[in-house]
Amino acid sequence: GNAGNNNNNNNNDNNNNNNNDAAGGGQAPAVGVGAGGGGGAGAGGGGVLEAGVVGNITNADGARIRLSTDCEMYVLIEMAETLSDISPANPATRRGSTVSIGFDKNSKLSFVLEHFVDFLNRQPLDPPPPEEDDDEDDGGNGGHGQDNNSKKNKSKAGKGGKSSQISPAEWRARNQLTTGQLEFYHAEVLRINETFEGAAVMKADKIRCRRKRSRQRDNALQIIRQQREADRDYFRKMARLLPEVGGGGRG
Repeated sequence: GNAGNNNNNNNNDNNNNNNNDAAGGGQAPAVGVGAGGGGGAGAGGGGVLEAGVVGNITNADGARIRLSTDCEMYVLIEMAETLSDISPANPATRRGSTVSIGFDKNSKLSFVLEHFVDFLNRQPLDPPPPEEDDDEDDGGNGGHGQDNNSKKNKSKAGKGGKSSQISPAEWRARNQLTTGQLEFYHAEVLRINETFEGAAVMKADKIRCRRKRSRQRDNALQIIRQQREADRDYFRKMARLLPEVGGGGRG
């Protein structure tokens, strides 16, 4: 009887440990790969991805700097929204994801932002969705499921036998980003051809990244111009309807 109780206790302990592991294993710590090729924990902690350094920057001893926060200048680029329609399988493109990048203070925004996008494109992706299994019998054909499966398999074979499963290369290509799809703002939308000094971006400042909204801004400006023209036309018509003011009173 004691042996049975001990076995039960051990089983309960194992179950508790498994439950604890499952509860605590929902989110892994964020780890990025630096530009120098080595792995790096998040800069400053807090789930910040370490994207390394743009170019070849050395310290006072002539050693190459590989960690962004060791540079004279670095910024944090935060995703302001989830890019679910551009790179849905990339966890680094989801809202709140933050990347730290170090660079020379005279660097142009374009070089740093291209490094940022290249870093995102090298991140591990979530697996592609599973292939829809339309060949299984739903149990309602009265035993004819095998015949239906045979017909579907022959149909697939007639189309060259290609599977609808997405290859890793294609899945990677579907989730690729370009700087042309994105815009970056720090108080205002940044012009990528200017320097950080010209954009008034300081060390450790946070830049936010989102989908490019140039078309929406153009549409909004067009609406404003149309509204102003309508207002001017309204006041011109009203002025013609009103009697002249200050032209002398009646006798």
